[in-house]
Amino acid sequence: MTEIKFPIDWHFKIIGLASADLAAPISAVLHAHGCPKHPVAGSLSSNGSYRTWNVSVIFNDRAHMEEMSLALSQVPGVKMVL
Repeated sequence: MTEIKFPIDWHFKIIGLASADLAAPISAVLHAHGCPKHPVAGSLSSNGSYRTWNVSVIFNDRAHMEEMSLALSQVPGVKMVL
C-alpha cells in the first residue's frame, strides 16, 4: 500500500445524474470546506444519464480529505466520488 504524503494536490472525479445541476451544490461543499474552486463539467455517459465533474484540491491532512470526500458523496444526485 502506497502512503500518501501531505500536502497533496488531490483530483476528485465526481459522477452524478446528468439531470441534476450539480455545479452549485458541489461548489457549496467545496467552499464550506475552505476551497474556493468550482467543479469543471466533464463528459456525459454514452446514454446521457450521468455526467462527471472534476476538481483538484490541495489537502494538508487526511482527515480534511476524507471529510470533503464524504460531504461530496452526500450531495443529492451524486452517485460516486473517486
